[in-house]
Amino acid sequence: MTLTELRDSIRRVLGVDLPLGEPTRLTRFTFHARQVERYRDGRILLAGDAAHLFPAPGVALNAGLLDSGNLGWKLAAAIHGWAPAGLLDTYHDERHLAGERTLLHPEPRWHSGADTTQPPKHSGSSSRNCSSTSSPCAASALSSPAPTSATRHPAPTTTP
Repeated sequence: MTLTELRDSIRRVLGVDLPLGEPTRLTRFTFHARQVERYRDGRILLAGDAAHLFPAPGVALNAGLLDSGNLGWKLAAAIHGWAPAGLLDTYHDERHLAGERTLLHPEPRWHSGADTTQPPKHSGSSSRNCSSTSSPCAASALSSPAPTSATRHPAPTTTP
C-alpha cells in the first residue's frame, strides 16, 4: 500500500482529508484462515499457531489456549500412566473439529459495496484444509448451529 492509496481510502471512508505524517511501514490486510490436516501424526502433536491460522488475534489466542488445555492434561495422563488407551488419539478429533468451526466465522468483506447484512456464502472452494468434514460426526456438527447457553451437554465421564 502506498501513502496515496491510504489517503484516498481515508477520504473515501470519512469524506475528509486527514493530515498524515511519514509512515514507518504500510501494508495491506490479507485474510488467511487454514488448519493442518492432522493435529497428531504418531509422536508429533501440533497446537496453537502450529496447527491453525486465523485472521483475528483474539480467536487465534483462544483456540491455541484451548488446544493447550486439551492436550496438556492428556499428555500428563499418558506420562503418568493413567490415560486410557486411545486418549491421545482423541486430541485430533476434538480440536480439529473445533478449528473447523472457528474457520466458519464470517470472512471479512472489506471490498466496496459488500452486503454486510447477509452471512457470507461459501462457494465450496475454501482456504480450509479439512479432510475430516466428510465424517458423520464432523458433518453433523458443522451443519448444526453453535451451542448456546441453553444447550445441555452430558456430564463428562471420569476414568479411574
